Parts: sequence; structure tokens; C-alpha cells
Amino acid sequence: MTTPKYAIFNDDWSLNRYETGTNFSATTGRNFTDATKHSVDTLLEHYVKPVTQTPKPSSEWQDVASQPDVLIEGEGAAQSATLTWPTAPISLDAAKAKLRAKVKQCKFARMDAGIEFAVGETTYLVQTDADSRSLIDSTFALAVNGYLPDGRGWRMGDNSYPTLTQQQLIDMALAVGAMVGDCYDAQSELETAIDALMDIEACMAFDCSSAFPAAPDPVAL
Repeated sequence: MTTPKYAIFNDDWSLNRYETGTNFSATTGRNFTDATKHSVDTLLEHYVKPVTQTPKPSSEWQDVASQPDVLIEGEGAAQSATLTWPTAPISLDAAKAKLRAKVKQCKFARMDAGIEFAVGETTYLVQTDADSRSLIDSTFALAVNGYLPDGRGWRMGDNSYPTLTQQQLIDMALAVGAMVGDCYDAQSELETAIDALMDIEACMAFDCSSAFPAAPDPVAL
């Protein structure tokens, strides 16, 4: 994106134009091949003012123009030029849509974060990303139908590989399923709360993550 870098003034300090590059001619006839190499005083002698650059603001809760404006303040040689970004509040419906998307992200993040599961005296972090959940589901189908009488090893979050009994495999899958169900329940609860929000300020203050089950701390396990 090219933005105005220099304000070019006439000799009475009325605005002539803006320049987006560093190579230009001042109204005095002076050619600048790289204005960045010249001091502010030199530019001032030729009625040129650098435009103070400002970052584009967040568009999370407002619409931001794709191109900035320049705010000129002051008089004569004391004038300043600053890049400004026109903004407008987003609609309440748009804000709620953003919150629903955040809730969905929080849901999947929690679903992927794992659960604690005890095997004997040791508590492990069971991985529950999408691939792991798929493997857990298929293993559950085997175990619940009695096809894993000797159990099987299971790769845990710390890369250990304990052997789980058939019943432990079933219990692990049920625990993961319960966590996933809780996440969907939390999503529904939050979406109902979002529907009841009355203004943008309430949307901005809304916590999309608090209703989800607490994730295990891998460091503590």
C-alpha cells in the first residue's frame, strides 16, 4: 500500500499536493531524488513537510478505510501533516458474527488441548487434536466390542507409551467424548448469550473462552 509521505505546499503555505514517494519536485523547483536524505530544515525551505506515518488501526470492532487521509493542523510553516485512517463502527450484527466466530475458534482450541487421564498411579495428557480424536473413536469401537482383550499401547502427550487395558481405552474415549460434548454445550450457551447483547460495547467486553472446560497444564503433568 502506498500512503502519502510528503505534503507539498505553495509559497503561501497553502497545500499543493501529496507525494507517496521520495522522488519529487517542490514548488520552488527544487528536485529531490531521495527526500529521506535531507533534513527537515532543508525540506522546510522548499515548503515540504514529511507526513507523520501512523499504523492502520485494528479492524476488529470497526470498519477501517482501505486508504488513509492526511490531517493538516496549524498555520504557515508551523503546519503539521499526519496520516489518519477514517473509521466507522461496525454494526451490532457484524459484531455478534465476530463473537460467534471467536466462540467457534475457542471451542476447537479447547477440543484440541487434551485431557488428563490416569493410568494406575500416573496421570497423563491425552492428545485430543482432530487426528487423535479420530484414532480414539476407532479404538473405542474396537474396545467396546471386545476386540482388544489385551489392551494396547497409547502414545501420550509427553511421548510416553503406556499400555492401557481394554476398559481403560473405553474410559479414555468416554472422557474425551465428555470433554467434546462439554465444549459444544459451552458453545451453545455462549451463542445464546451473544444473541442477547445489546450494543457494541457489550460485544467488546464479552469473554468467549470462560465457559469452556479448563485445559490441562502439560507442564504440571
